[in-house]
Amino acid sequence: MLELRNKNDDANDPEDLRSSRNYNITALPAPELGNKTIPIRIGHCVGGSSAINGQGVVRASKRDYDIWGELGGPGSTWTWDGLLPFFKKAMNLAEPDPAYAREWNITYDIPAAWGQYNTSRVRATFSTQFGELKKVLYKALTKVPGLEIPKDGSAGSLGIFYYPISMEPIAHNRSYSRTGHWDGLNRPNYDIIVGMKVNRVLFKGSKASGVRFVPKEGGNAVTVSARKEIILSAGALHTPQILLLSGIGPASSLQEAKIPVKSDLPGVGQNLQDHPTGPNMSFVCKC
Repeated sequence: MLELRNKNDDANDPEDLRSSRNYNITALPAPELGNKTIPIRIGHCVGGSSAINGQGVVRASKRDYDIWGELGGPGSTWTWDGLLPFFKKAMNLAEPDPAYAREWNITYDIPAAWGQYNTSRVRATFSTQFGELKKVLYKALTKVPGLEIPKDGSAGSLGIFYYPISMEPIAHNRSYSRTGHWDGLNRPNYDIIVGMKVNRVLFKGSKASGVRFVPKEGGNAVTVSARKEIILSAGALHTPQILLLSGIGPASSLQEAKIPVKSDLPGVGQNLQDHPTGPNMSFVCKC
């Protein structure tokens, strides 16, 4: 896979990642990495991490998602077949110019990987800023024995392929959750509150009834009650953190932190897996 970014995107500026648009979170020293500490990049703005990420639209393989389903147990829908319909609803693919696609060996499979729903305003677009070196790399990689060349890497297969980036196809601006779901929206029943952080889900009996949040700079807590339902979607780190603060998680951890146990769920906050940021290949010519 060859990583491509929109070089006009100011959200990728390293200084900005350390300040206004990124949470200041650092991992504890990792013994397996020589006790190094690593900054954890999480978007601290409307749009979340989709506003600061590297823009690569890359899905895992079918097998990876099916392993999630196995961990979830019988009846789990966290499988490739269970998640693919939502992947298709999440964003639309902007098809490249046919001549350009032929020149760069760009292939894709709309039925297998993309839904193209009119309701989605988040776009995936192939870069138009390829350099000639990528032709050389692509041709060389196709000669590696046993390395597959899937028609569309977003359809659940591993191998050699160009993946699209989260970019609007005309102006080449970043296309992400804020631009797709908030900008230009005019609905009386949709409000967004900024500068706040949820720290607890509230319950009536065993049913979630509301949330409590506080200003990010400190201050009095605010409680909001739900009429219908609560959707908790705070990312890979903050979602389990909120659950734990709400009393949902391993009983031993909650008791150690003096948090009343609402539900003993051993898996909450466990088994985090991360990956390196954009590994690259480079060649030096000694001629």
